[in-house]
Amino acid sequence: MHTSSNFPLLTSKLAPPLSLKLNTGKLKEKTDQYVARGLVRTDESKEKIGGADDVFVGDIRNADSIVPAIQGIDTLIILTSAVPRMKPGFDISKGARPEFYYEDGAYPEQVDWIGQKNQIDAAKAAEVKQIRACWVDGRNKS
Repeated sequence: MHTSSNFPLLTSKLAPPLSLKLNTGKLKEKTDQYVARGLVRTDESKEKIGGADDVFVGDIRNADSIVPAIQGIDTLIILTSAVPRMKPGFDISKGARPEFYYEDGAYPEQVDWIGQKNQIDAAKAAEVKQIRACWVDGRNKS
């Protein structure tokens, strides 16, 4: 049991805000065990999941912007992933394979490598006791 543990669930533009909402919601149901926090990339994403004070806004690609969310936590759960976008003009009825691209600044190297490294480095600096990394398929909107 992790009594009074703080779990920030960190996401980027590549893990849909709904993933964060579902995961923080599950932890918040167990207030006797956890104090959950979240990190989203934009104010718009924060509003999508309720805009609570325990949801921080920062960009995992910018190490300084995530420090406030990580300070004082016991465990970090990383839920980030680069999200490929489907190129416009794809017509499923023609049977062609869709083509995908990444937005500028949102390639796997920038999100999955640099972003996760920034989170881990910030957690180490804050003496976080545990780090859990989950791969999130950025295409899943559920």
